[in-house]
Amino acid sequence: MLDATWSFKAPSRPSAAGQVAAAINDILAICKQYNVPCGHPHVDSKNVEGLIQQGFRWLMPAPVRSFGALELGRRTAGRG
Repeated sequence: MLDATWSFKAPSRPSAAGQVAAAINDILAICKQYNVPCGHPHVDSKNVEGLIQQGFRWLMPAPVRSFGALELGRRTAGRG
């Protein structure tokens, strides 16, 4: 999985966050168009509901001692 933000960390690129967000939205739209699961690598209990509502289907929460994000995501997706 390539993290698209790695090449935008230079301070000379102030609009990088907006460019990354736009690229993520473009990729998500293409995945939805072709019914391909689209993943998101930065999932936690604060953003999981929004990511599912946006259409992300492959969620990758970081390993933690709690499964709060997973449980909330499952409930939001109607799977638990």
